[in-house]
Amino acid sequence: MAKSWSIKCESPSESSTIHISEASIPLPYYSSWSADPNEWGLNGGAVNWTDAACVLGSGTATPAARLEGFTKTSSVDDSGSGDKLTLGGSFSDGKFTWTLESIS
Repeated sequence: MAKSWSIKCESPSESSTIHISEASIPLPYYSSWSADPNEWGLNGGAVNWTDAACVLGSGTATPAARLEGFTKTSSVDDSGSGDKLTLGGSFSDGKFTWTLESIS
C-alpha cells in the first residue's frame, strides 16, 4: 500500500511543509512531492529514494532539495538536515532542518 508523508522544513527565518506521495509502482521517480510554489519556486516533482536520503526532483538536472536521513522507513518526529538546491520561492536556499509530522 502506498504511503504519504508530511514534512516540516525549517530554516532560521521561515518554515514550509512538503508532501511526498509514494507511487504504487516501486520504480525510481514514480513517487512525487508537492509544496506551495510561492515558497519553493515550483509545484513539486518526482522523488528519488536512496538508502540515506530522499531527493526531490525539479524537472531539471539540479534537484530541488535533498532530505538527508529521510527514507521510506522514517517515523513521525524523525528529523534531519536538508539542502534546498534550486533558486526561487520565498523559502531560503541552502541548508534547513526537516521533521516528519505525519504518515498516512
